[in-house]
Amino acid sequence: MHAKTLRLKLYKSLVFRVGREQHESIPVPKNESTTWPIVNRELGTECKTRAHTGNSVQYRFAQVFRVPRTAMRHSLMAWAKRRQTMNKIMRIFLLALASLLGVALDGGAQNTASESVPDLIQRSHYIFVGRVEKPQSSTMKALPASERTAVVRVMKVLRAPRTLNNFTGQNITVVLATSAGLKPGQELVFFTNGQLYGESIAVQEVGRLPNGRDVTALEQQIRTADTQTGERELAARIAKAVIVVGGQVVSSQPLGGQRKPISEHDPQWQKAVIRVATVIKGKMPESRLVTVLYPKSKDVMWAGAPRLTRGVSGIFILQRDQHEFGPPQFRVSGLTALHPLDLQPNARLELMRRLTAHL
Repeated sequence: MHAKTLRLKLYKSLVFRVGREQHESIPVPKNESTTWPIVNRELGTECKTRAHTGNSVQYRFAQVFRVPRTAMRHSLMAWAKRRQTMNKIMRIFLLALASLLGVALDGGAQNTASESVPDLIQRSHYIFVGRVEKPQSSTMKALPASERTAVVRVMKVLRAPRTLNNFTGQNITVVLATSAGLKPGQELVFFTNGQLYGESIAVQEVGRLPNGRDVTALEQQIRTADTQTGERELAARIAKAVIVVGGQVVSSQPLGGQRKPISEHDPQWQKAVIRVATVIKGKMPESRLVTVLYPKSKDVMWAGAPRLTRGVSGIFILQRDQHEFGPPQFRVSGLTALHPLDLQPNARLELMRRLTAHL
């Protein structure tokens, strides 16, 4: 028994091979020929090819499509149009869902005037003074205008993440918690969070206040809240640490004796030796030296880790047996400092002592 290949005679057409190739025993009467229908599932047409003749021959074949070039072009254009339409419908659906979830989380169309300013500050990442330009409008094609949207010009930014700090003087879209009382020309303080980014931005409103209040006092409240938030995060890192020391890195070299996994995320572990000057949490080592592991790699997985090169000084918040970042093959035993907060300037020594005392 011989294995032969079923072949197609192709002129101005393209052949698409789908699925896996198969092996089947096909009995063929002697001196007779047979044809195999190959169905074009896209166009509904059928083409045939004549098989080899023989007694009982095993043929190796695969499912194929025969598609004329012009038909294929029209088919691909129709597919692209359908996909574009579906993507647009999906974007609208996701935006509507996000808006509904935002409203649900924020308690719906709430009376923001009754909410305390500290609560609004705590729940908002983008706070700005804005002038209402056009209610029931939008600056983004992906976010259709509705009763819950308004175009607002950013007059002054009071708090913003890095991605939203350059929109002063520009119009953006605000997805409103409530449209009640909103009029063109009003200047308000908007408490919002980022929702959509594109040719412009859209933000989800948490609340708003009249702009008649003292903005300078509000800015001070925001700074105080940011400081408190930072201190809470720092205290959490200290509480999690096994030892917190102040000192200086006296040497740094690659960590040897490891089987390195083949990965673009390889941390490239380095070994830094710190001469300890003071201990904030834990016990002073007898040698007054502490060995700390840190990644040299600039890969995104390790981008926030402090680089403990020789000469670096500060306050080091150290964890034991790295388990916070990366997959298991990158785990190491020993002390590490991998979080951006794990290296603090010496000027924060008293703050670190105060936070440690309250643990």
